[in-house]
Amino acid sequence: MKRSLLVTTEFPPYIGGVANYYQNFCRRFDNGEIIVLTAKNDKHFEFDSQQSFKILRENLLYKSFWPRWLKMIFILKKIIKKYQIDEVYVGQALPVGEAVYFCRVKYTVFFHGLDVALPSKRFFKKIILKSIIKKSGRIIVNSLYTKQQLLRLGAQAGKISIVYPEVDRNLYNSLSEQTIEKLNNKYSLAGKKILLSVGRIVKRKGFDKVISSLPLSIESLKDLVYVIVGEGPELPALKKLSENLNVAPKVIFTGSISMEELAAFYKLCSAFIMTPFELENGDVEGFGTVYLEADLFDKPVIAYISGGVGDAVKQVKRSYLVKSLSAEDISSAIIACLK
Repeated sequence: MKRSLLVTTEFPPYIGGVANYYQNFCRRFDNGEIIVLTAKNDKHFEFDSQQSFKILRENLLYKSFWPRWLKMIFILKKIIKKYQIDEVYVGQALPVGEAVYFCRVKYTVFFHGLDVALPSKRFFKKIILKSIIKKSGRIIVNSLYTKQQLLRLGAQAGKISIVYPEVDRNLYNSLSEQTIEKLNNKYSLAGKKILLSVGRIVKRKGFDKVISSLPLSIESLKDLVYVIVGEGPELPALKKLSENLNVAPKVIFTGSISMEELAAFYKLCSAFIMTPFELENGDVEGFGTVYLEADLFDKPVIAYISGGVGDAVKQVKRSYLVKSLSAEDISSAIIACLK
């Protein structure tokens, strides 16, 4: 039996689209065919015990010694020998690919967009990235946009396969009327038009652009409320922005929530919105699985096409595209969708 090893710094219960992508990827393998090597997590014991594949948890990087990924080489060589690994799947070209490069093993490398854009902006990292790509046996990307990025770096087109992110169907199955009622009561949502965003609260997601459009949207939609699910470094700035624009009573920040609560919010919302954009440093949305999650609940999505978002939006049943990131254009899309 051929045995593969996925090495990634992001894997559930770590929250994020990349982590979920790898979990769904591992579910494609028969029992015993894939092993995951990933970072330790405070909540991983219960999660790991529920999976059909073996998960190994290690502190993969040195805390202070440089290069930090050097530690991973020793861990990898030991695991490859112990479990007789035939092929390694590289979850992050930098730093995982740097370590795997020196392990004399066949490897496939994944890319999601941001992990191409950011290193490409720095001379030495770009050289390292191109070396990892050249030596790889195969390359798997999450969107056509990411494939085009790699082609510009000189990757061979024949090596590249597009494997789109999948929606976890367990999300829909976790829906319960009890949770819906609880959230309705907690946030006073009954009778409201609910605009929903889900994701890590970072600048590229464009949550600030949606908040800036609310004063115009509320003029036509008096019962509109905007729910933002997630956590991240931009949260204080978003709260301050909503206060400065006098829309704080209309914006609900939920923080991190359970799968059952997420399903309930998708069911409750009138529409889903995310207007991501590319930052000057190359930070960009590689796909946008949350659009597919909203579509799973038969909700219309409002989107601004940036990075790999176009690939995601093509797969949903009902979409409203924002012409620009101006408050006027975002508000027009919201009103057209919800009126």
